Amino acid sequence: KFLLIAADEAMIACGVLMPVFPYGAERFALLCTSMLCFLFVIKHSVFAIVDIMLHAEIDFADGCRLFAIAALKVIAWSGYPLVYFLTEYGFLTVKQQHEFYLYNDVLTKFSYSLMISAGSLRCLDLVEEHKQKIATQMSQAQRAFFFNVTHELRTP
Repeated sequence: KFLLIAADEAMIACGVLMPVFPYGAERFALLCTSMLCFLFVIKHSVFAIVDIMLHAEIDFADGCRLFAIAALKVIAWSGYPLVYFLTEYGFLTVKQQHEFYLYNDVLTKFSYSLMISAGSLRCLDLVEEHKQKIATQMSQAQRAFFFNVTHELRTP
């Protein structure tokens, strides 16, 4: 976790320092550092979700949810450097860059909202499944108790 936080902070620091170095080797070093940190964070996130999908006991629907969350996360977060480089090399104007950042921000917030709601709904499902399991166990215990009591009452 510490490495992920450090990589995230390094990306932010590179972004803050980038305007100070508009050209040259320093800017290139900041871009490379930022991209390496970005790729590290995305790789770790996707591998964590894939690991959960492969090793956790989840059903098909949960696997699909996790896959959708991973895809949205990669698409949303990959949009930021993509738009940056397209603007940097003159394919987008600054106005278009801001518009794409706005759209990407909405997509990112949507994906996190979706992730939170899917997680909340799954938690509610798990609580309901647990309640049903306990109710079934209680019903079986009650039946066993009544069977034993009636057996004792019938036996002289």
